[in-house]
Amino acid sequence: MIMIEVRYNDSNDELYCFECKDRINLAEKYIVIIEQLYDGEIIKKPVHLDCIQETFEDYEEDDEPFFSPT
Repeated sequence: MIMIEVRYNDSNDELYCFECKDRINLAEKYIVIIEQLYDGEIIKKPVHLDCIQETFEDYEEDDEPFFSPT
């Protein structure tokens, strides 16, 4: 299962985009892609909004993302 959350870097965390490897700056909006693997492991990937297209090109069509209401 794939979930997506939209967040702001409001605490100046050292966040880096999973795709482009650039830093996500203070007050910058980004998404977090949360994947639950078949073994139950959860992976969180922060991604710049500009990199969303490249990120979802890697997923298969049957892996439709679930957009979290939060």
